[in-house]
Amino acid sequence: MSRSRSPGHRKASRDEDRGDSFRDREEDRREVTASMQISDEDAAFILGTAGKTKHKLGRVSGATLSLDRGELCIRGHKEAVDRAKSYCEMVMAQRVGPVKIPDGPREDLTVLEVPAECVAYVTGRRGGVLRMIEEEFGTIMFFAEVDPSSTKKSEKLAIFGPERARRGSELKVMSAIEQKVPGHFTEGLQDHQSSARGFATDVFRIAEEDYSYALGKEGATRRKLGRAAGCLLEYVGRVAFMSGILEERRRCKDYLTWLCEQRVRNVKVHTATRDDVEVLNVPRDCIAFITGPKGSELRAVEDRTDSFCFLDGDKGRQGEERLLIFSYKRSNRLRARELVEDRIELKLRGGGRGGYRGGRDDYYDRDRDRGRYRSRSPGYRGGGRDRSRSRDRGHRDRYDDRDRDRGGRDNGRSRGRSRSRSPRGRGRDYSRDRDGRRDYR
Repeated sequence: MSRSRSPGHRKASRDEDRGDSFRDREEDRREVTASMQISDEDAAFILGTAGKTKHKLGRVSGATLSLDRGELCIRGHKEAVDRAKSYCEMVMAQRVGPVKIPDGPREDLTVLEVPAECVAYVTGRRGGVLRMIEEEFGTIMFFAEVDPSSTKKSEKLAIFGPERARRGSELKVMSAIEQKVPGHFTEGLQDHQSSARGFATDVFRIAEEDYSYALGKEGATRRKLGRAAGCLLEYVGRVAFMSGILEERRRCKDYLTWLCEQRVRNVKVHTATRDDVEVLNVPRDCIAFITGPKGSELRAVEDRTDSFCFLDGDKGRQGEERLLIFSYKRSNRLRARELVEDRIELKLRGGGRGGYRGGRDDYYDRDRDRGRYRSRSPGYRGGGRDRSRSRDRGHRDRYDDRDRDRGGRDNGRSRGRSRSRSPRGRGRDYSRDRDGRRDYR
């Protein structure tokens, strides 16, 4: 009697298993339709103000929802329709009382314990804070039914959606809780760097003296670093949480570290081995013009292109400095470089004579069918320090975002006139580059 099946029989069995798996996948992809009869009150709740709730349910579930005379119709692949039905049932349950979290494990659910004293703060007036977070990340959030027998002084916040969106929402709520109850999440927390290649979270404590600088006005710098790295970046107290795949987390940590170092010293970056950087050699006479008052022009470029830009401490060719443009996305880097090149060309043609003139929009839409200022290859190593008399106030100006040092608050003095408008700034000699004949290539 044979102890095993023949090779031919095993092959036929494997082929049959593959066929079943393929059919299952095809079944999951096939569009299905489900309908539910709901009351007028529930229909109004599902629809929401100007249809916002219905749109949100469709966005998070991946299905298409339509309402017609009390009939809720859901279309999409089977998993999306099942998710949408579940979300709709929970939203309708909110109309009459607390919602019970579904039993059993779910791949689309994260549950966060929120201290009882923080529930109103996290929810906001008429749920405004939760709705804002839902809109930002593409999730559905609500507080679940409280177990009467539980002795915990907390409530469960249910967060539904894709993994990255759920983590972004969770970190945002954690940040709010930490503001209300300092140390709730961060007390005793140490730096942590995951070795996982897939989606994970790294933790990095920010020095107290660096925090305002790393946060920026109303969190603008934090958001910018996260967008440039392609990584979720949230500050919970004085701790940076970076969530993404391995390369995203590493980029984010690099950008945050360089930013903090710029507060006290020049930062030197070895660009030859990196694939997230464009290097542009900028004539020193153009430095103040491309950065603008307190870095406003360079920040505008960053905002338009989801990039992170700064002048490094390495020397380029004689009379030049290196501008480093970082972003996880090549098209973002190239667009940022193009905008800065336009600004340089405007200056060399005489458009920047007499110091900064506030012409941000003058160069963004200029005709680009003409000769351009060329950068050298990303592998080129160089450097230098900013010697522009109208701007140089020490190492902090390397990023030109000095208002971060004021605790991230809007200081009215930042709206004042630039120092480059002083008579001394207007009297600088730019004659040697006005005629455009100097070859910087």
